Amino acid sequence: MTTVCPYYVRTGMFEGARSAPLLPLLDPADVVDETWSAMLAGHPSS
Repeated sequence: MTTVCPYYVRTGMFEGARSAPLLPLLDPADVVDETWSAMLAGHPSS
């Protein structure tokens, strides 16, 4: 089982959300790419 808990992702769900100064809103494609890369490598990602 894999659980992905990213910060705010730039989707309609977080429309109008403000992120912390040093944590930008994440792009959905970047979240997917990072998650798949970690799963295929067989280790967690940070």
